[in-house]
Amino acid sequence: MLNSCVMHHHTGPAPDIMVWGGIVYHSRTHLVRIAGTLNSQHYICEVLDPVVLPYLQDLATAIFQQYNA
Repeated sequence: MLNSCVMHHHTGPAPDIMVWGGIVYHSRTHLVRIAGTLNSQHYICEVLDPVVLPYLQDLATAIFQQYNA
């Protein structure tokens, strides 16, 4: 327990932040900050409709694939 070998860190609750972003070979979407818990309805209203659909319409040959799909 030498002081030079101990790394101190904060153990209390830390604020969480969730963001969503999309990337393709030559561009990316802007990051979307997700407030609270993300459920399917919030995903549709906050990510898919306002961000993903307009972005994909500008890419002629894009295929949308979610993570872990």
